[in-house]
This record gives sequence, C-alpha cells and structure tokens, in this order.
Amino acid sequence: MTTKTIDDLLKEFDNNLADSRESAKGKGEDERAPFTEAHVTIVEGEQGGGKSITATARVRDAYDKDCVRVFCQKVMRIKCEVKSYDRKTRIAKIRHNGGRKQLRIPSSYKLHSPMQIFCNYHLFGFPYVYIPSFDHTLAWLKQGIIVDAWLIVDEAYVGMNARESMRALGKELEKQYFQFRKMQLNVIIVTPMARLVDWAMRTIPTERIHCTYNEKSRKVTVTIRKKGIPGEHKFDYDSTPYRANFRTNERITV
Repeated sequence: MTTKTIDDLLKEFDNNLADSRESAKGKGEDERAPFTEAHVTIVEGEQGGGKSITATARVRDAYDKDCVRVFCQKVMRIKCEVKSYDRKTRIAKIRHNGGRKQLRIPSSYKLHSPMQIFCNYHLFGFPYVYIPSFDHTLAWLKQGIIVDAWLIVDEAYVGMNARESMRALGKELEKQYFQFRKMQLNVIIVTPMARLVDWAMRTIPTERIHCTYNEKSRKVTVTIRKKGIPGEHKFDYDSTPYRANFRTNERITV
C-alpha cells in the first residue's frame, strides 16, 4: 500500500463516485451545494487504534478545503471543487471548468472559512465549538444550535449505550437522523465497537471506518465501507501532521 495524506486517501474513494454523479446529474462545482443524503460516519477500532485522530483529520481536511473554496470564490471569483490542500506548501488541487488545476495560496492571505465544527474534545489549530457534555450535545441538537456544521461525538457509547436501552442522546440522534440532510450536518460517531452503540444508531451511518494504528510507523490503517456500495477500500496514512490538532489522552466529559 502507498502512503499519502488522509486528505488524498479518504477522498480517493469518493472521487470516482463524484465524477460519475457529476456528469450524470449535472452537479455544480460548489462543494457547499445542499446535501442529497445524510452524512453520518461511524469510526471504530481498538483502544489506541487511531479513531480520534482519524475523526480529527477528516474535519481538519474539510476545514482546510473549505478555506480554499472561500479563497477561490472571494479572491479569484471562481466556483470550484477543492480536491486537496497541502498546508506546508499552500498548494491546492481544484476542479474548475471540467479540468483539474493547481494553485498556490499566497502566504499573505489568511485562510478562513464559515464552516462550523462542534466537538466533545478539544481541537487546536482551527476554529471550533467545544461541547462540554453529552447533555449539551442533546440540548444543542434540540435547540437547532448544531446546524450546517460538522459534529464529532467521541466515546459515543457513553451517551448512547446499547446495554442501557436507548439513552437520551441516542434517541435524539435517531429522531434527528431524517433531518440531518436538511440540517446540512456531517456527523462523526467515534466508538471502540459499533455494537456498543444503541442498535438504532448502528442502522443510520452512510459510512463506516475501522482503524488500526502502528506505533513504529505512526501510520493509521483505515478500512472504509460505504452504504449501498459493495466491497471496501483500505489504505494507510501518516498521522503525524494531525498530532498537533488534538490531545491523545484527553478524557471525554460525560
């Protein structure tokens, strides 16, 4: 297996589908077009298996790419689909007018994005809203505060334990599931094993990611399965670039 950034690899599986859907449905090049389906991902794996860093990497990459989208729209006055962004070189790969191009973001330009991120552990290096407890997650979902955003729920089995027969958070997420598309929510549920999460939540995800971590190479191997798509996609990525974005040993507040 070749080693690339998670930004390249997690999107690689989606790109083939996106290419075909774009030509078939006439999809525009603006990545912030309304969702056609709910986006719910379960990330699972053993303790220390790279679950939290995979969730963090997914959101960090999404934020970086949205920053590039804003730059293209506000500065270059073009609409495009951002394929990847390298934070070290500030080089982005985009799709514009049917072709793929590269552009370098000037060092004088401060990247920014309106993208909202809600997470129940602390993140560093990009803006987000910290969720101090599962009760807050529940309340903010009910109040419509968490909308048009990314939501990461780490150690999800604590708030939606299968053995405790549908805790309030699990019930609310199940109830809100059919609204996720309208709410424009990308939800990432992190748990050691999917079976620890309430059964109703296990039927919701459109994507499942299993992680394993190699301490020597610091690489995380992920296996991705998409709802409605046969087979799976497996690759590894270097976790080093994302280490500064979260604290590995942070305990989740109940």
